[in-house]
Amino acid sequence: MESNKSVFLRPVSGLVKSAGIFDVFIYNVGLISIGIGVAYTHLYGAANYPGGDIPIASLIATGIMVFVGLGMWCWTVTLPRSGGIYVFVSRGLSAPLGFALSFVESCCWLFYNAVGAVLISTVGLAPLFATIASISKSESMMKLALSMQTANAQFIVGSILIILSGLLLISGMRKFFLVQKIMFFIAVIGTVVMIVALIVFTKEQFVANFNELMNHLGNNAHDTIIDKAKSGGWSSNRFDMWQTLRLSVWPFLPLIGGAFSIAIGGEVRQVEKGQGFGIIGAIVFCGLLFALIGYLSYQTVGYEFQGAITYNSFNQPEFSTTTQPYFTLLMGILTKNIYITVIIAISFIAWIYFWIPGMLAYAERAMLAWSFDRLAPEKIGHVSDKYHTPTVAIIISVLVSVLFTALYVYTSFFATLIFILAASIAWFITMITGVIFPYRNKEIYEKSPIAKYKIFNIPLMSIVCSIAAIGLLVIVVLLWNDPVAAGHDAKSLIIIGGVFIIGLILYFLMKRKRKKEGIDINLAFKQIPIE
Repeated sequence: MESNKSVFLRPVSGLVKSAGIFDVFIYNVGLISIGIGVAYTHLYGAANYPGGDIPIASLIATGIMVFVGLGMWCWTVTLPRSGGIYVFVSRGLSAPLGFALSFVESCCWLFYNAVGAVLISTVGLAPLFATIASISKSESMMKLALSMQTANAQFIVGSILIILSGLLLISGMRKFFLVQKIMFFIAVIGTVVMIVALIVFTKEQFVANFNELMNHLGNNAHDTIIDKAKSGGWSSNRFDMWQTLRLSVWPFLPLIGGAFSIAIGGEVRQVEKGQGFGIIGAIVFCGLLFALIGYLSYQTVGYEFQGAITYNSFNQPEFSTTTQPYFTLLMGILTKNIYITVIIAISFIAWIYFWIPGMLAYAERAMLAWSFDRLAPEKIGHVSDKYHTPTVAIIISVLVSVLFTALYVYTSFFATLIFILAASIAWFITMITGVIFPYRNKEIYEKSPIAKYKIFNIPLMSIVCSIAAIGLLVIVVLLWNDPVAAGHDAKSLIIIGGVFIIGLILYFLMKRKRKKEGIDINLAFKQIPIE
């Protein structure tokens, strides 16, 4: 029988290496989510950052995230265990800091899991029904579209999807990866259709369709939208480099998901190749797609119109569309075809879906790692003998995520990117730790496959983590000074600081508890976690 005083919870984790190279790639592409990236960047882009260029902003965010991804690749190859940044910082710098940052990060991803669940209604279903209603002149369909924007519908739909995603994770990672492949196929097909539509259809067609569908604003509704936005205070400046840099935080939001496979590091086969292709490939693939879709949208829908209609939606909604003008709605107007609209909308729903089980998986793997190191109750570390999944941790993640869904839809307490600011700070510290890890933990690092990679005799890990830290610092500063995205008012600081302090308190409480039980948890942090 296992001793209650052993360093780790048990000799083996109970997890299995079920993720191949393509599984990791799909996992990370899904956690980036083309649909969420396009929806948020185009909604908040030109409206709030006049002169901000989406293609260039997307490339800036991609460049930063590539180095962050390389830094995380170095980490997960050096310490190939599940649990995310908790494993890295607790072994590389400080156990209490690692736990507190991981606690903050887990709250972040469960919050965005809730956001993703809500976006199924607001970005997927509402624009789909609204476009069908406009084309078919169906009042009942429009009522359905409007109902999808109500808090009750968002909470109900979101909660159901979160619970179903939790059940999927409990059923095993092989089934999870199979469902991911199916959803990936659906999402890619719809995205290809959208890109083809942006190439084939013309701006003249978009203007004509919009004027026809929005004729209650007059004979030339398209120009009326733009004129009203300008007279209402919106600037139509076409390009501004500073605003483009500020805008880059929005494509960065989804791109950060490109390194989420660090959460399942202990379950990846051929970790060096699998994580390398899965992380960097996903970031580059999605970043280029963001830039391409942004460029094509300017040629077809128009930069000025996108900025004007979303500005009106936030400030004078009587001069905008009935439902929020997400990109899915604009694509429906462009094609004016119910079948194409349905295909594109379903692809967006598929992309958004990826966030739900993926964010849950990240958080519950972190909880599992805490339990193995004796920093969480033993029950949280339970792994099903049949499915090899941490059932208790998954259930906790689902419940917390449903709570966040309620807070998100029924209150205005959380800015959309407030938790990305917190996560960026946590990842910034992780990258700083990566700079010194090859020197501070030389014995562990020298056993890693990447120890052989050096530039001018400087460890590759130190170099890429240094560049990544600079990039993340830029993102942190931008978010800190951007009240639209996050900001640094008292509310924001209370959220970030409060969650971090709670993490520290929990760490020291568990350390004290384990000490009374005769367990020295410090011993766990002097070695690589169990596999």
